[in-house]
Amino acid sequence: MNSLGKRLHRFRMARGWSKRMMADALGVSIPSIIRWEADVAAPNDYNHYKIEQILARGAPATPPSVSDEQSAQPSPSFRTDEPERMPSERMFSERMSERAKEREQA
Repeated sequence: MNSLGKRLHRFRMARGWSKRMMADALGVSIPSIIRWEADVAAPNDYNHYKIEQILARGAPATPPSVSDEQSAQPSPSFRTDEPERMPSERMFSERMSERAKEREQA
């Protein structure tokens, strides 16, 4: 009998999904996919159910998280003009620029 891990691996390879795509479709981490496919660990009951649902319904070649609709539109918080910073970094940077302006005015 084929193990769940082997069936999961075969399913993923047949559709050309990466481990990340499978992890996104199931809502789990990539290391979980690696452990399950290698039969090193078994998913909990809820994740087992989600895996069986995907295997049974024969999901499309592209998982929902990688659909054209989502990949075509950047998220609203995405900005190309400034690198992402942590709030503390942003506050520090703003404070430093304010001090520099104060020095210029003095």
